[in-house]
Amino acid sequence: MTNEECRFRSEVGESWAAVWAIARHIHALGGCSIAVPPLQLRPSFDEREGYGDDADLLIKTANGDWKRAEVKRRKLSFTSAEDYPYATLFVDRSTKADKASPDTYFILNEGMTHAARIDASTRPMWFVTTKYDRVKRHELTIYECQKALARFFKISADG
Repeated sequence: MTNEECRFRSEVGESWAAVWAIARHIHALGGCSIAVPPLQLRPSFDEREGYGDDADLLIKTANGDWKRAEVKRRKLSFTSAEDYPYATLFVDRSTKADKASPDTYFILNEGMTHAARIDASTRPMWFVTTKYDRVKRHELTIYECQKALARFFKISADG
């Protein structure tokens, strides 16, 4: 297994904890059903086609609709918009967001104690930027949004 494949598998494992943290939080709030699609890892980088997901989490709303959510964990310390270290939030890679179009994004802090929720309804106010990924060593085209578009909250300890 290549170093890149090992890094990828490690990242997926770490991100899974964030998905479950949000699932437990939403479940603890009550009023919604939660579904977590099964994790299916690609056999190898060369066999990656068809292994991307459309959502990390499905949330059944009171009216019976299922909403797709994407969960991201950042290596940042924040508890609110006031102490979020940047003016903008990284939403997702543009190619992934354009293909999957989740209904909402949850961006968790490193400690998974707080999160920011970005609803897809704000998408007309997102903008595209290119950033260099120091870990993967290539440029990424991403969507960002002003932090004022996000709703910051504490993740329930009961979750």
